[in-house]
Amino acid sequence: KKTGEKLFFTRDIAREMNISVGETRKYLDELHLYGVIGCEPGKNGVPVLWFLY
Repeated sequence: KKTGEKLFFTRDIAREMNISVGETRKYLDELHLYGVIGCEPGKNGVPVLWFLY
């Protein structure tokens, strides 16, 4: 876990925004590309975790 940062699963963000997981992932990938958010890739079926810098 990143110190001082809250981690979120893609599905939790999608649920809160009331959009699909696929659409959410597209937006999160774009934010990650611009350096707004970071991610910790999941391993062996564990979902990706997202966090604000």
